[in-house]
Amino acid sequence: MLAYLDEGRRGIVAIGATFGVSDGAALRATAKDLAKPLLAVLIAHPHPDHYGGWTSFVGDLQIPIVMVAGVDKVNRRAARR
Repeated sequence: MLAYLDEGRRGIVAIGATFGVSDGAALRATAKDLAKPLLAVLIAHPHPDHYGGWTSFVGDLQIPIVMVAGVDKVNRRAARR
């Protein structure tokens, strides 16, 4: 799992979002255990092990997913497959 949770006073920001569905779900459980709101997810580069599980991590939460342009391009291309 290549993701980190940065815990601040008001909430959590995830840096990366893991590779697969099960890791994304595990990261979400860890975030939930911190009992603070998840404020955003930052995905800094287009390696699948850092963004592949973001949908299972974020789920139905309405939070910003912040990606650099190259990551966004890769995500959109992968979603069309």
